Amino acid sequence: MRVSFEGKCTIERAAELRERLLKALNAGESVDIDFQGVSDMDLSFCQLIHALRVSCEGRGLSCALAADLPPQLAALAVKCGLPELVRPSAGDAVTGKEDAR
Repeated sequence: MRVSFEGKCTIERAAELRERLLKALNAGESVDIDFQGVSDMDLSFCQLIHALRVSCEGRGLSCALAADLPPQLAALAVKCGLPELVRPSAGDAVTGKEDAR
């Protein structure tokens, strides 16, 4: 099941976001998450994504997280422990340096 997020994914929408993720989890299928439309996020959203991954693993389901988070949110994703959401630029891959944004 594919789940796409748009707009602000913050504590104000945590209950709604949680319900969407639970619906995907309870479908009993692999879950693919798309972050391209996210304009803002906070730690609560990162926690929901982490909980989804743990729950999928516990049920033997795959959980694919697209590395398509908008660049302005990259630092927060890394700080929250979700570096796989950040698509490295070609320059970073070559130099091995972190983005200073």
